[in-house]
Amino acid sequence: MATLTGVFMFFLSGPLDMIATLSGKEIAAHVVLLMVFPLAGLILSIIGIRLKNSSASFIPSMSIVTVISIFMAAVFWFHLYILLSVFFFEF
Repeated sequence: MATLTGVFMFFLSGPLDMIATLSGKEIAAHVVLLMVFPLAGLILSIIGIRLKNSSASFIPSMSIVTVISIFMAAVFWFHLYILLSVFFFEF
């Protein structure tokens, strides 16, 4: 939900002529980069369901999995940002 809100805020923010100055590549890069975190949330929900059905204690296990998955999502986001910057934009 927060990603969807971020997309709407990106498209509706500030003066509307700013959006007209962005290229299609820039808009696509922003949307692609925002897709990382909902995927992390989906993975967390799947892991949470499996942990809830297991005999392990839920709160400590889910806390550890959450920290690891958010860290990995941030690392993946950073690498994807660098990859998109190298292939689509000039330095």
